[in-house]
Amino acid sequence: MAVPSAGADEPLTSLRELAAAGREPRLPARLATVFGDLILERTLRLLPGRRLTARARLAGEPVIAKLFFADRKARREAAREAARLARLEALAVPAPRLLGDSGGTEQGRVLTLQCLPGESALAVYAHAYPRGQGESVVTRLVAFVAELHRQGCVQSDAHLGNFLIDGSCLYLVDAGSVLIRRRLSAAAKRDNLAALLAQFYPLDCLDLNAIRHAYGPDAPTLDALAAALARARTRRYRHALKKIHRECSDYAVVRAAGLAGMASRSLEEDFQALMAAGIDRQMAEGETLKPGNSSTVSRVRWRGHDWVIKRYNTKSPGHRLRKQFKPSRASRSWRNARWLELIGLATPAPVGYAERRPFGVLDTAYFVCQYVAGPSLAELPAGPDLTAAQQQMERVFDLMKVLNFNHGDLKATNFLWVAQRLCVLDLDAMRLELPAGEVETLVERDRARWRRNFTKEA
Repeated sequence: MAVPSAGADEPLTSLRELAAAGREPRLPARLATVFGDLILERTLRLLPGRRLTARARLAGEPVIAKLFFADRKARREAAREAARLARLEALAVPAPRLLGDSGGTEQGRVLTLQCLPGESALAVYAHAYPRGQGESVVTRLVAFVAELHRQGCVQSDAHLGNFLIDGSCLYLVDAGSVLIRRRLSAAAKRDNLAALLAQFYPLDCLDLNAIRHAYGPDAPTLDALAAALARARTRRYRHALKKIHRECSDYAVVRAAGLAGMASRSLEEDFQALMAAGIDRQMAEGETLKPGNSSTVSRVRWRGHDWVIKRYNTKSPGHRLRKQFKPSRASRSWRNARWLELIGLATPAPVGYAERRPFGVLDTAYFVCQYVAGPSLAELPAGPDLTAAQQQMERVFDLMKVLNFNHGDLKATNFLWVAQRLCVLDLDAMRLELPAGEVETLVERDRARWRRNFTKEA
């Protein structure tokens, strides 16, 4: 009697079906290939209609499966990936080996790669940063990238998910985005290093001399690296912030009950249900945190969530008119919360925002975020916690100068002390991409306000 292979009970699928599934391929599933049944277990990365990267098993052994669908661009990507994996292996660059290649068919192409041990540098860094150990991850990646450059390799898509860390070993992944040259120019190496550094939170990259030391004797000059890093950050942050107002894998457009806005995709259904149920009604039934004139803040428990809703009110016809000529304060809070996440400053996780625009005229807007418990700095007694908060605030001021932004409303009640970290509130007055001269003036003004309102006698 034949013994069924591992994964035989999984539903059979095809490249065509996976491509048609869009953002929600049904895994686990079994895919028949020329090298045997491939059991697709978990999605690692997905570009709908183009390619799917999944953790998988082949003949019981773990592999990484890269599925390229029947799309012209995907076909080119598959050929490039296979060719560059072979080149990396010939150069002895630490990278996964190509185990199998189905070749091109009318439905697409399947590559199976060695499943390397360890975690992505992104996961390692996410664990290290809150513990104050992020700088060590930065210097390790910088030293690894320097060695790649000496071998003529550039990871052109230098995000942290494209590097693996296993103890003392580092690996390069996503070969399709690796460029291999006989000789790299100093400018190419400098810009690639800057692109890598832009993936880290800026507080871990303030000491560029330490980064240059980790890179080695052919590191770019301090001024050249600083300028390249500023350009790389601007590109990365602008690209990331463009996504927050359109449909993508992380964010969703929401509409209900005369409201429209954006939400985190993982919370889209619950947020839209809140809109449909009536945000004002839920606020009235919740706990009022601030019964203000220009804004009202309530804590609401909804479908198992603990959320804070901030409603931006219209005070007069003149106020309504002035609001028409700029983005709503709710949409600015949504953008600024995402900005703070990008740069590594804690803020209550944003859920979404919604606007009521009868006949296209902005009336009322709502910003929703997770509720965070903790004392404000106004409530912190003199002692070790207040001292730590003051030290963190000084680094925030340094960050403002490096990134050319300011908060705009540094009241003691706008900062909470949560899990030994400052948590920033009230984001609608925050300004980004300020001229360097203006930000110097604003930071000094903010420092003065900090000293007046936050500093307490020990």
